[in-house]
Amino acid sequence: MILTALPKSNGFFLGCLAVSFAFLSTQVVWAQTPAASDPDWSVLMQSEDIKPDEVRAVFETHWEGRARVKGSGYKQVERWLHLMDGRTDDQGYAVGSDAMMQAHRSIVQGRASGRSANGDWQVCGPTLNNITTRENIRGVGRMNAIAFHPN
Repeated sequence: MILTALPKSNGFFLGCLAVSFAFLSTQVVWAQTPAASDPDWSVLMQSEDIKPDEVRAVFETHWEGRARVKGSGYKQVERWLHLMDGRTDDQGYAVGSDAMMQAHRSIVQGRASGRSANGDWQVCGPTLNNITTRENIRGVGRMNAIAFHPN
C-alpha cells in the first residue's frame, strides 16, 4: 500500500515541478526582453558627465508613442528633470554636491555676520488720499520678511 502511493505522489510532484519551471522560465524571458532596450535611468541621472538636457532628450525619444504605465519609472525621471531645471551650471551640467555645500556655507556665513536695519528707507505706498480709504486700498499684500543682498 505504501509502494502504490509513492509513485502517484512522485508523479504529481514532477508534474508540479515541470509546470513551475515552465511558468518561471517564461516570466524570466518576458521580464528581460523590454528591459534590454530600456536605458538605466538611475545611472543616467547620477552621472556627472551628462547634462540633464541630454537625459531629457533620451527620455522623450524613449517614451515617444508609448503608454505611461505604473511602475515604469516615468514619474521618477520627470520629477528629477523638474528638480534639475534650476540646478545647472553655465555649461548645462548638474551642479555637484561640493558646489552646493560651498553655496550653503556662504549663505550661512552671510547670516551669521548680522543684519542692519539702517538704510535709505522711503515710503512707496500705499498711501491714503481722497481716492483710497482704509477699506479700499488697492494693491495691498502681505510682506513676511525683508532681506538685503550684501553687495
